Amino acid sequence: MPTPVPCRQICHNAVTRLCLAECTASRQEYNEGVKKNSGAVTPLFP
Repeated sequence: MPTPVPCRQICHNAVTRLCLAECTASRQEYNEGVKKNSGAVTPLFP
C-alpha cells in the first residue's frame, strides 16, 4: 500500500472534504511563511 499523502500536500487540489479544515489552516500557515520569507518560497496556493 502506498503511503497516505498528508492533507497539507494535496489541499490545493483536494477532492476530499475531510482535509478541508486542515487545508485551510495549512494555507494560512503557508501564506504567513511566504510573508516572513519575502516570497523566497514558491507559492503553492495561488
